[in-house]
Amino acid sequence: MRIFEAETTGQYEGWRHVTLQGMQLARRYRGQDGMYLYGAYELNSDAIVTLEAEIVEPDSSSVVNFAVIDASAVQGGLLRFSAFRQDLDFYVLVGISEDRFSDLKASLESMVPVPVLCLATSLRGVA
Repeated sequence: MRIFEAETTGQYEGWRHVTLQGMQLARRYRGQDGMYLYGAYELNSDAIVTLEAEIVEPDSSSVVNFAVIDASAVQGGLLRFSAFRQDLDFYVLVGISEDRFSDLKASLESMVPVPVLCLATSLRGVA
């Protein structure tokens, strides 16, 4: 599990930057042209061991840069949190409640065009 091992990234306030070489965002979150499908998506995995496979897939020519954000540690609006930076490909929000996910999804859907791709799970203790 490269995404959720503390040794692979530095810890910041409530989030970690993760870079994975030889990996690409899972096809489910990309269009036919390979471009990211921006918006908010719930991750279906109910265990940490299957979460990484739901997020990324092998691709030897690719590199992904993203943030794993502990949503329970973020006070206020998630989209105003410092982890939302232009140099990251997407965001994985962990420990998010149903209410906060609904608010995030509604906020993103109200923006045209949708500016980011957020994947979310209620699993805790993986940031």
